[in-house]
Amino acid sequence: MILLVFFLFCGHRDGVMASDQDDVLKDKEAVPGYIFIGDSRFVGLEQNCSVSSMPDCFVLAKVSAGYKWMTDEAIPAAYEIMDTHPDITDWTVISGFGINDLHNAEKYVEAYQSLAKDVPVLALSVNPVGKGSRIRDEKIVSFNEILIQTEEIGYLDTYCFLKESGFYARDGVHYDAETNKKLWEMLKESLFLS
Repeated sequence: MILLVFFLFCGHRDGVMASDQDDVLKDKEAVPGYIFIGDSRFVGLEQNCSVSSMPDCFVLAKVSAGYKWMTDEAIPAAYEIMDTHPDITDWTVISGFGINDLHNAEKYVEAYQSLAKDVPVLALSVNPVGKGSRIRDEKIVSFNEILIQTEEIGYLDTYCFLKESGFYARDGVHYDAETNKKLWEMLKESLFLS
């Protein structure tokens, strides 16, 4: 997409072939839609930032959710959303799971790769924990390393973003409103949401 924007503004118009112009027109007509699926951290993000109030953004999140809920309920519900909104032609599923079952990294990867055959998948890193959490940071880093190396899916390093910019989690796991708002601004910028 960035290449397309660069070409449109910096490329020479007389070098554009008719088929290239058709592709550009198709891209302009594409209607993007985003489905956020995740656990209690996404529940907090929705509560603090009203993600689903953005045009063509949908949130499927549940407290204490993990791999089983994602595959049994969230992914089928995501397909249902896509089916009931045929006007949206360019879907992306943004996933925020793992903190509740870090031992399932390989299973998440398989589910993401399967889903990515139908729709682009952007996996967010499992984000850091603070004081009060019994989860070890090393396990989060290991989970994220597996996601980074996964082909066929996108990966967004929100872990490093929060580590560098700072965060607060009242119980070590669930972020306060300020942290969620900072994270949402980063996501909007990364997804080109206005």
